[in-house]
Amino acid sequence: MKRTLLFSFVFLFSTFSFAEPLKLNYPELMVTPRASERLKLESIKETSESGRWYKEHTPIQASALLSIFSGTLAKANVSDFDSNEWSSVSDYEKDKKEFKQGADLLLFNGLTWLGITTYMAYSYKPFSQGLSETNRLPSQSKRQQLTKERIAEEKLYDAYIVGQRMAWTYAVLNTLLAVNIMDFAGKGDNSELKTGLALTAASSFLPLFFRYRSYDVYQQHQIYKKKIYGPVASATLIPTRNALVPGIGITGTF
Repeated sequence: MKRTLLFSFVFLFSTFSFAEPLKLNYPELMVTPRASERLKLESIKETSESGRWYKEHTPIQASALLSIFSGTLAKANVSDFDSNEWSSVSDYEKDKKEFKQGADLLLFNGLTWLGITTYMAYSYKPFSQGLSETNRLPSQSKRQQLTKERIAEEKLYDAYIVGQRMAWTYAVLNTLLAVNIMDFAGKGDNSELKTGLALTAASSFLPLFFRYRSYDVYQQHQIYKKKIYGPVASATLIPTRNALVPGIGITGTF
């Protein structure tokens, strides 16, 4: 007996009866967990005794400390004039002045970001603040629920975009400041300074590898929403001329 295995794509489209009122489903209301629920879950972690949010800024703070160290080290280790490196004393003095200014900027940048992240660790809690705002919104009707969930998604996005802007701004700015004084430092014999500046530049990208929690939360929420309309595969029987044969049906609801 010859067996036939048939693969079939079966698309089921929802039909609406004119005799019944049209019922619409919104992805904001169908996703699990909802944005408001996600805010609640993350706010618990944010305000827990373990201090999860305080650890969020560690990549930037670790790099900022390196910037402070390298900037201080650079100010204390200015290369002496070398006729093999500079054609004249005036050129040396010009480069020396720019080097000191660059070292000051690197030091100031590290102190600034260390201060910003410390302040944010104590005062900026986006999930808790977002939850507090959305909890004040009514949610009796479907329209009110939809409004609440969309506002909650805006709060997730706001936290995401703040983290992304901070990470990229720090990475680009701190790298440029560290690289800016590498040339002058390379003309001296201070290997410790060269190593410190190289590590400082490399560490600037730490916040891009160890991302803020808000990045993962927002991206995961978007993935959950996309899965709502994803096709579901199931085993089924497909009628042929002679008999029913096993097949795979992919059901999609639109």
